[in-house]
Amino acid sequence: MAVPIASAIVADREEYFGLVDHYRTGDAEAFCTYLAEATTRSAVEAEVSAQRLAELPQRWHEEVRPRAGSAAAALLRLLPSSPVVDASDVARPTGASTARAYATTTRLVEAGVLRPITASRRDAAWAAGDVLDEADLLVDRLRLRRMRERSASAR
Repeated sequence: MAVPIASAIVADREEYFGLVDHYRTGDAEAFCTYLAEATTRSAVEAEVSAQRLAELPQRWHEEVRPRAGSAAAALLRLLPSSPVVDASDVARPTGASTARAYATTTRLVEAGVLRPITASRRDAAWAAGDVLDEADLLVDRLRLRRMRERSASAR
């Protein structure tokens, strides 16, 4: 599992850039301490995200109820690791025709699993919203964790 340290930095941009400025003037200790603490926070919250992402295919399967061996069933298993797809991304790993790939994405859009992310029907692309949302939730949890840490240390 990759630890999303960048997510911790996004959650706390102002402090990060302030410490980068101090680092540039020779104060490396505060910056290194921040990175170590951000890594720890990120590792804890990444574990939460990993668990939530691992549960998605089963939840989607229960909602969509795809036929065993169908393109939809295959795609549901792939979406947590490849959340943005186009028709060829659906057809290739599932063995579906292009027409079947479009039908599959339509079904998953109707079920709320996929969201269209392009306006063009010709070069259409979709995203697994729950997967992308988890990235935002990770940043939110990191921001909240950091605020709680600051509050606790101010006491």
